[in-house]
Amino acid sequence: MDKSIILMSDYKCIIPLHTICVFCLYRDIEYCGNDLQGHNTLLTERLDDMPQKRSLHDIFNLKSHTLKIVVLVLLFAASTALGVIVPLLEQQLIDDGLIKLDTNVVLRFSVLFLLVISISKGIEFLELSIQNKIQTDVGIKLKQKIFEHAFQLKPSQYQKDGFLKILSDALYDVRSEERRVYDVDNVLEIVENNFLIIGGIAIKTAGAIVALLIISWKLTLVVLCFIPVKILLNSIAKKRVAHQSESLLETHKKYTHWLNNTVLCIPDIKLWNLKKQKEHEGIQYEADIHRLLRKSLLVKQANNSCSQILDHLVTCALYLSGVLMMLSQNLTLGGLMAFISYSSYIVSPLDIILGLRLSISEIQPSIASLRQFFSLERENHDSITHIPDDIKSISATNLSFQIDDNVILKDISFEIFKGEKVAIIGDNGSGKSTLINLLLRMQDFSSGELTLNGNNIRKYDIDEYRSLFSVVSQKVNMFNTTIIENVFINKNEEPEDPEKTVRKYSDMLGPNIISRLYDTTGSEGSFLSGGEKQKIALTRALCHKRKILLLDEAASNLDFASHQKMLDLVLSSTDFDIVFVVTHDHKELSRYDRILRLEKGQLTVIKQDWS
Repeated sequence: MDKSIILMSDYKCIIPLHTICVFCLYRDIEYCGNDLQGHNTLLTERLDDMPQKRSLHDIFNLKSHTLKIVVLVLLFAASTALGVIVPLLEQQLIDDGLIKLDTNVVLRFSVLFLLVISISKGIEFLELSIQNKIQTDVGIKLKQKIFEHAFQLKPSQYQKDGFLKILSDALYDVRSEERRVYDVDNVLEIVENNFLIIGGIAIKTAGAIVALLIISWKLTLVVLCFIPVKILLNSIAKKRVAHQSESLLETHKKYTHWLNNTVLCIPDIKLWNLKKQKEHEGIQYEADIHRLLRKSLLVKQANNSCSQILDHLVTCALYLSGVLMMLSQNLTLGGLMAFISYSSYIVSPLDIILGLRLSISEIQPSIASLRQFFSLERENHDSITHIPDDIKSISATNLSFQIDDNVILKDISFEIFKGEKVAIIGDNGSGKSTLINLLLRMQDFSSGELTLNGNNIRKYDIDEYRSLFSVVSQKVNMFNTTIIENVFINKNEEPEDPEKTVRKYSDMLGPNIISRLYDTTGSEGSFLSGGEKQKIALTRALCHKRKILLLDEAASNLDFASHQKMLDLVLSSTDFDIVFVVTHDHKELSRYDRILRLEKGQLTVIKQDWS
């Protein structure tokens, strides 16, 4: 175990997160909030273009813990007073009691000694209880902020590597040996187990120095002579630990990326016989991580061992110096024993400060990861315009979208009015799904304008805006729960009798699904066929009564009869103000009010009558 952890048992003044976080996080994250100042004029024009960065004050609500911190400081002061008394009592116990064989003195000072120690341990218990409460509250708050920020990220932030990797990178770090947890967990664990409140250290150290100087100022100087050597050894270990931690963080992020990609491609791994290849890759990542963990552990253990050897050298030097002082009648045996016993009150704070430096170097990559995570651009949740109760029109004017130099949509314009049912057609890669993503604000257009009732869609709160849409995407996602719970995934929109509502669509769903409404769907809907998942997804969209229905190739896995039932249901529905249907079925286009044809990113045909 790290010696700094052992030594802290004498102090129990563990930092309630703010010291280390202010030291490491504040200087790195606070500036992010400052970037937003002075941009009020741009806010109304391009809200989505501005990163929604978080300052440390947004992450940690330290003001709510002010009273607890004040109480801790008072407890530190009480501990300091007791810390001064204890070595003096021990000195009297030895010199006036044990050496003189005076039973009454031994009994009196033993009772006093026991009383002081009992009070001191009671205070330590209170300190631990208070700081643990602070750590728990702040830890939960920090993780809450991470999840909140992650779910509000723009989809473009995780389209390359996936949401899982983004979240894992933000939460990841390493504790020790074979245990791997998250960014936040490691920061919290180091804080909880290795850092003392600097003020508490100073107060207790001052009290200890006063007591030890009273006993012998010469022996105090002997102890101080070993400090430079400790600092030098710690500096060497600090550099090595920082290098190992950085390498470990990068390796684990690569491993997370590999694991995310592997999980998504399990069927292909089986079909293409890639099991051995993937097993080898996984084992290699595990081996690299364990190798780096072992190196880091050995460096810290070497530093601890050297520190302990120095501590024993200090003790030997104190014995030798003490004997010489006793021979010259400048020190008593009780004074020597008390000084040696409590000399750790000078050495321990140094060990803890050096341990603090070592731990900071160990978590710096994690701090950088958190800083990068909180600087990722979030979606706009600042509503300027209220969502309308009545959808009158959706229009695009010279709308374009591109990724780097790849132009996907170029200068498209259209206007859709309330009551219209619109078909979107085009070859694969023509930009149909991109247009859908722009309508849903899953992607942000590069230029032009997209409006709802004449207002730029960027001016609406994004959650309120999306609440206008009932959507069936190309890839249907199923939660691993019952069919009926997959229909009413938003509990706020669940009717009084969910089963009765679902049975209204029994003709489209078919008896096989209706009879299994309370059966689980399996992981990613593995217990359902592709067509069944699409039927359930369409039922989900129809049961949530929203303003706009949007179907992106929602019948691609349906047979002809099911397709016709679905189409009849959608096109005859009057529950939606506007209906968008992405389709390759040209035979039914005459049933739509308007047809948008996309070809190579351009809107080449807009017709109200198909012939």
